[in-house]
Amino acid sequence: MCLNTYRAHFLSSKSNIGTARWHALCSFFPRIMGIRKIIFVIILSLWSQSVGADLESTNLLPKNVWSPKFIYGSYSGLSDRYNSSGLLEGVSARYHIDLTSQRLARMNDEVQILINALNSFSHDLGNKVYFGTLDFKSNPVIDYFTPMLTYGLSKNVSVGVGIPIVHYQNTVQVVMSGKSNIQDIIDHTGDLNEDLKNGLLKAKNSVAEIPTLFQATLIKKGYKSVRNVNYTAIGDVQASANYLYYKKKNLRLSVRPYVQVPTGQKDDPDDLVDLATGGQPAVGAYSIHEFKILPRLTLASSVGYHANIEDRVNLRVPASTDDLLPGPERKENVKRKTGNSIFLEGGTRYTISPQFEVGAYYDYTQKDPDWYAGENGWNYGALSDDSTAQTHQLKGVVEFNTVNWYQQKAYDVPFILGYVYGNTFYAINYPSQITNQLYLRMFF
Repeated sequence: MCLNTYRAHFLSSKSNIGTARWHALCSFFPRIMGIRKIIFVIILSLWSQSVGADLESTNLLPKNVWSPKFIYGSYSGLSDRYNSSGLLEGVSARYHIDLTSQRLARMNDEVQILINALNSFSHDLGNKVYFGTLDFKSNPVIDYFTPMLTYGLSKNVSVGVGIPIVHYQNTVQVVMSGKSNIQDIIDHTGDLNEDLKNGLLKAKNSVAEIPTLFQATLIKKGYKSVRNVNYTAIGDVQASANYLYYKKKNLRLSVRPYVQVPTGQKDDPDDLVDLATGGQPAVGAYSIHEFKILPRLTLASSVGYHANIEDRVNLRVPASTDDLLPGPERKENVKRKTGNSIFLEGGTRYTISPQFEVGAYYDYTQKDPDWYAGENGWNYGALSDDSTAQTHQLKGVVEFNTVNWYQQKAYDVPFILGYVYGNTFYAINYPSQITNQLYLRMFF
């Protein structure tokens, strides 16, 4: 899924500092946060990047047989992520922002005026002012339900279609933490100018209002407020075919091409906490290989390539590296080429009995960087920062089926019931997620 100040006149040229002006200082703080990127990392376009190799198989349906399949899955552990260096961190850990006077001064000349006034009163006093920290807390959860329908077109070809229904919820908070040192400065500077002392006290009292003022800044810039979200949306429909082109006693080879139709929900450029559940046209294919080395033991592997098709999306394009909350005037319908992905999967399956099978797999995914372009000559490259991704995942599967019993007329209903567990043990620009998936497949 991709997510993308207002006033700052708080100090006169003298040392007269009013409450309203200090409130304006506080309302300026969100400009230093990189907030569009913060929220993007918090939700990480989780659904749109979750496409990957998923226990590909050469198994086909008999001719003229229909098979509905119902998949229910969930993602957990999304509060932690691997950063661009492959180090595990909290999803918002790097945005634990220290509100120092130097940082604010780099962003606004009038903050520098305050620092200079304090420094002239007492050497280095202004440089020591510390307002605390601004933190972002998030707890995203994604569940999905995917009904699929497959049909045996011939003895060598099966075709199918599926559509994910995504349930997304996230608790997002903007909070102040840490302790300001303003009171300590006042306590240790007895002969402080009265105007400066009053101004520092008002600044201290205004710190607690920063999260509220931050929300007001968002609304003024045309964004929706940062809030808890809980909704269900449709993902992208995928239609595919599986062609078994080689079949011998111990070796089976097939190819599965597919087309992805952009029926899902795209990112809202005015919402920092929504989740893009799709809206990306794409094509792809898997080459699938199975080799039975023992009567009950099969080696399985697959290689896949997912090619996204260039399309257009509405985004807010930053004017510069400091423009972290682009205004509505920076909104544009830009060309987008989401990075393509390659998937590698390898593992084994062991048949305990005709009814029970277990398997273990390793999955690797590598995603290319995204690309954006528009007609206004803006800084479109900023939209693709940290858009490459890499994942390494271990999966385990347990499957129970009644097909053999049905063929022996010992059971009336043929079905397959399975469970898949996945754990991302290393990644780059990706959540440290755990997946749990249940599926039921029936035959008619």
